[in-house]
Amino acid sequence: MNSNKIIPIMGLLIILILAIGFASASDADLESVGEAANNLAVGEIIDDSNIHEDTNAGDILADEETSNDAYGIEDIETEEGVENTLGSSQDNEILASTVKFKENQYSTYFNGSGNIISGKLKAGDTLDFLGTFNSKTFIINMPLIITSTDGTAKFTNCNFKLVKGSQGTNITNLKASMGKLNTPIVDVFNVTGITISKCDLFSNATGSYPILFNAVNNSCIANNKVQTTAYLTGYGHPSAIVLSASLYNNISNNNVITNDSNGIYLTGFLGGGQMGQTSGANAYNTILNNSVHSIRGMEWAVDQNGKTPLPSSFTYGIQVMGANNDVINNTVYNVYRGISATQAGNNIINNTLYNIHGTWYSGNTNDDGGDFAIYVTVNSVVKDNIISDSKVGTVIQASTNSNVSGNVIKNCTGMGVTVVGNNTTIFDNNFNVSDYGVYVKGDCSYLNIESNIIDSNNASAIKFEKESRFKFPHDITIQTNILYSNSKDGAIYVDKLCTNILVNNTLIIGESGSITVNETTHLITESTFYNYFSNSGSFNNQINENDTLLFLGTFSSKGKLTINEKVFLIGVNAVFEDTTFIISETDDVVMENIKINNPNTNLADRLWGIQLNNTHNVTIKNCDISIYDPYSAFAVYVLDSNNCSIINSSLKAEGNYFTAALFSFNSNNITIDGNSIETIGSGDTYLVNNRSCLNTSVDGVIICPDGSICP
Repeated sequence: MNSNKIIPIMGLLIILILAIGFASASDADLESVGEAANNLAVGEIIDDSNIHEDTNAGDILADEETSNDAYGIEDIETEEGVENTLGSSQDNEILASTVKFKENQYSTYFNGSGNIISGKLKAGDTLDFLGTFNSKTFIINMPLIITSTDGTAKFTNCNFKLVKGSQGTNITNLKASMGKLNTPIVDVFNVTGITISKCDLFSNATGSYPILFNAVNNSCIANNKVQTTAYLTGYGHPSAIVLSASLYNNISNNNVITNDSNGIYLTGFLGGGQMGQTSGANAYNTILNNSVHSIRGMEWAVDQNGKTPLPSSFTYGIQVMGANNDVINNTVYNVYRGISATQAGNNIINNTLYNIHGTWYSGNTNDDGGDFAIYVTVNSVVKDNIISDSKVGTVIQASTNSNVSGNVIKNCTGMGVTVVGNNTTIFDNNFNVSDYGVYVKGDCSYLNIESNIIDSNNASAIKFEKESRFKFPHDITIQTNILYSNSKDGAIYVDKLCTNILVNNTLIIGESGSITVNETTHLITESTFYNYFSNSGSFNNQINENDTLLFLGTFSSKGKLTINEKVFLIGVNAVFEDTTFIISETDDVVMENIKINNPNTNLADRLWGIQLNNTHNVTIKNCDISIYDPYSAFAVYVLDSNNCSIINSSLKAEGNYFTAALFSFNSNNITIDGNSIETIGSGDTYLVNNRSCLNTSVDGVIICPDGSICP
């Protein structure tokens, strides 16, 4: 072996050993630094009294190398590392942080203008607010999670501005109030993918909308309480949720409360959006499952003069200036106009509206009535809505190429539907109004008015009126309707100039016309009831399969009525007291627009509402059933039946044992849609022993589904 080669090799080994030793020492020192840092007090960390006066403490805290270090200053107190890819690509994941944020830390993260200080926050970070904040502006230009996990954050006169770069930001669980003019609480401009949820936002200043979306797409406003108020006369009350020039957004499950302004407002006045009948700036938005109302007229809602003014013409529940939007399953009440859509192609479906009323001028206390419960223009759908107990000029106004179907209007002062335009269908509606059920004036043509039940009291059920000698309704079909009217002008009034008004198979009831009843349609009143039913409640030989039974007016107790033929049971202001309809061993029965009120007090009566037993394809629609039984109570009881539907009905049952407003047992494919269901029971759990008996423990006995005592 060459000794000259050994010496260099040994030298290299010595150097390597020394290097490893130094590295180990460095690691040990770093660990001790970390332990010392963790023991520092918060005041020692953020106190900049010992920093040279020419050096900005904020600059030191914002140093990228320091804040990214494993023992950076921010990490010690306020940041908690979590993996979050919000706003980043999958190839470049960032380690986001949670900042526990109090008001005294505002200047650490935001400058005097409200902008984020460079390097202080990064995409995907969470700002977790604690405590109170006053008069602060937060301008967000990166995707963040903004929240208050403990719910203590309360913002007064603070606003959040989401601008370019903030796409994907979530704002949740904040409580804020605004009293400054023209300062929206959450102001979002020209971004996408924003979510605002579970917030409680209140404003009482003009122009200070709780939520404002301007040119915002594909975003969500959900599960918030949003309220506005102001005691101004005339213009100036802030709307609650405002969108302009915005597409494909979802507004759902919010509780929206206003004073004298719009609740949910898709406007054409901001963002340069077009208005009118053409395609608008707000399109393809979904407004779903919201509750919207005004506090106007409520006893405690007095103005500065001590008066309780009513909702004025500034107060629309949901106002949509835009095309192709969906307004579905909302509840709107105590506003001047309920739901309004001023451009083409909007769908107003399955909403509940009531107490639509008010006065034209803001501040008035006289209830002159609102203008419309629902207003739409061309190519729109108004379907399966329930409007009740309102005072308006017209309940529904529709225009060219629109469809008005399946709506229920109950106890409303005003006209039912007015039509402005051509090719409109009014189908399968149920109207109870004080004025004309359907009103058509001017050059309107090719309308189809079919299969409606219209109760217009002392006015004509349908009226066609000329606007001038050159403009008048023409080419209109009226078919298969039931019209109830006591008007001296007739149930169907047609101005002399109107042409090609075709009436087919329409039943007219009341003083306004002869009662047209053929051998398959039977008009049944209290005085004629036993011409069609036996004393035991079964049909007599006058009723045959596919007949229509029209029940008119109020009926005293009829006990149990057995329906064992395929028939159509339709009510016209029909109210049954202490009566049960038992549909048994027959299929395809339709029961519509019948009210049943059974305040049972006697166990022997067992008068529930409607019982379906071993039947198929039965439809119960637009019925109102209220049951009280000191034992077990059922409004609708479905046993061994399939493919049945309970639709748009009000069901209430109250009992002290096993009780259900709607009960289905051993039945399949049951459709339950659009109903109001209320059950008041014992709160106990009961067992179903078998397909024929229920263990309800009613005085220690077993009750069968038909109400009898099981053997």
